Amino acid sequence: MTLLTETPREACDRKEFGFKRTVCGCQECSRNCLFIPGYLIPADLQRLLPTDASKSEWAEKYLRASPGGLVLYQGKAFRIPTIVPARKDNGSCVFHSEGLCTIHGVSPFGCAFFDNHMSDQEGDLRTRMGLASIIEGFHAGYGDLWRHLWEMNLRVPGPEESRARMDKAAA
Repeated sequence: MTLLTETPREACDRKEFGFKRTVCGCQECSRNCLFIPGYLIPADLQRLLPTDASKSEWAEKYLRASPGGLVLYQGKAFRIPTIVPARKDNGSCVFHSEGLCTIHGVSPFGCAFFDNHMSDQEGDLRTRMGLASIIEGFHAGYGDLWRHLWEMNLRVPGPEESRARMDKAAA
């Protein structure tokens, strides 16, 4: 895997759901890479997964099943299972190296389209769009990969646990 030290122009011009990719790489925004890597949407799998037979092997090495964030719909709480980058022993993203993202140009939606400077309202809107795409794509391959990772016990805790760890480290 090659370490990307520059931001390719096409990575900055990337759009999902009408949103333009964020470009902030400040220490506050990159802190998420150390504790709570962003989630993948179905379109990310098309960008990240190899097209040959090694797809499962690659996913088992670099991706994990998360129970997903807790959401509230019509007064009922439930989780939307998500696929996230694997984590190193210290909890940081497997693609984070020497302060940089090694897959920056194709980084997951949950990384590339969020930063710590956007309003909660903007972040919530983007989250809803991303999670809606997961629900729509769950029966078209995303769910199969999530179940495979889950059954292989290639899992990470839910985002609230990772966020609590990040908040504790910041305190």
